[in-house]
Amino acid sequence: PFPGCTISITNQQGVSISATTNELGIYVFSELVHESAVLMVNCGNKSYDISRRELNYSKPKDEIITIYIYPTADFEKELLKLEDLKFGEASKEKPLIPVSEDILTKCDSNVISPDFIGGTSAMNTFISNNIKYPQESIELGEKGKVYVTFIVEQDGTITHVQVIKGISKWIDREARRTIRLMPNWKPADCGGEKIRTRMNLPIQFG
Repeated sequence: PFPGCTISITNQQGVSISATTNELGIYVFSELVHESAVLMVNCGNKSYDISRRELNYSKPKDEIITIYIYPTADFEKELLKLEDLKFGEASKEKPLIPVSEDILTKCDSNVISPDFIGGTSAMNTFISNNIKYPQESIELGEKGKVYVTFIVEQDGTITHVQVIKGISKWIDREARRTIRLMPNWKPADCGGEKIRTRMNLPIQFG
């Protein structure tokens, strides 16, 4: 999820290729070949070994594979720190209005709740198109509903994604990853003023 980070892939012979992620936190490696490798991410002063295991991949020249990065706990803590620096701490900086029955008591004017562009149907389609059921969870028969909380900032950015009721570390990570992939929302509106709002969203697995 970090733009401007260095992504390095080291093969079995110790040869590395690396590049910097773009403004969306993405980089496409066209040099990948058929083998195993170790993936590393370096952001600022910290490095994160986010593979823990070697990556095994194989692809024809004309096809593309996508590697989804599941952050470690330390990686996610660093992400939250960066969000705090940019947007302010969720619990301390800037007024934060929760989406709940008492929202009208926190705003003297008419409130328009935040909305995924295109509405609930479009959001459900986005989630179903982007969510990847973890193989570990499939093998263990893990399923159920994950409850995720996040903040829709004044500019519609999604930040501070956390699980408030989860199932397992694999499913919880996937729920957070999917929410972080979301495009900007239409932010909440309080009498014509954009306000930051906390959202709670259930995601069904299985």
